[in-house]
Amino acid sequence: MSDIDYKEFLEQLEARLEKLSIRLGRAMYNLSIGEEAEDINEIQRKRSEIYLDPENFEKLTQAVHSSAIDPLSRTAANRLRRSFTLNQVNLHPDVFELQNALRQEIIRFKPLVGGAEVSRAEVREILEKEDHERLRREAFYSELPLAVKISGRVLKLIKLRRDIARDLGAENYPELVLSL
Repeated sequence: MSDIDYKEFLEQLEARLEKLSIRLGRAMYNLSIGEEAEDINEIQRKRSEIYLDPENFEKLTQAVHSSAIDPLSRTAANRLRRSFTLNQVNLHPDVFELQNALRQEIIRFKPLVGGAEVSRAEVREILEKEDHERLRREAFYSELPLAVKISGRVLKLIKLRRDIARDLGAENYPELVLSL
């Protein structure tokens, strides 16, 4: 590939990923405020198709090592290649399905303080400004039911990431992330 071909490939790839990231951000925001939202799993599936496509990874690897590419494009290719490597874990079907289910549950969870549902911002405000210790304590522990409910799935997610990172040659997921 020529320098122009690499640049065009990188620009198209980044544009596709950026559009999907914007859609994902909007969907997550809409969920967090209780509005109707686009299906997060569907957006992630489309992102996965790009990130898990071996042809894209191979082109990025070639671009990083090509003498026909300018330094700025090589830096962009290397950044994308690191992202593609990380997403071998994060967008693995089992990981992203579990991660998205957890994310949606966390977003939809409404803490109870004083017998009423409150937002996380209200919990933070109670913790910072409330004079009554009982309400501060209740606010402090208000997310405990969520933690108890999802803890088993969080541990499963940690183990899945570790196992996939090991398949990619790292000791564990944090080591994979730090090696990039």
